Amino acid sequence: MIEAADGIQAIKACAGCPIDVLVCDFLLPDMTASDVVAIALKSNPKLKVLVMSGEPECSIRCAGISDRYQVITKPFQLSDLVRMIEELR
Repeated sequence: MIEAADGIQAIKACAGCPIDVLVCDFLLPDMTASDVVAIALKSNPKLKVLVMSGEPECSIRCAGISDRYQVITKPFQLSDLVRMIEELR
């Protein structure tokens, strides 16, 4: 597992080593998950994505997160997050 505090760090992490699943909060201090995902997919087009947000899923989809990515809304149970990550792998 690799952690990143913001979008820039996440992008660097995605480019620096192979990643199976990107788990990203929708709103980061420096950009949105849409920005991070778009850039990360350039270096890893098969990257699987799970976006977390306190907003309803329909709002996240309207804000640019593709239907091809999974969304989990807060609050959620840790077991649900783990299950979704395992399903993406």
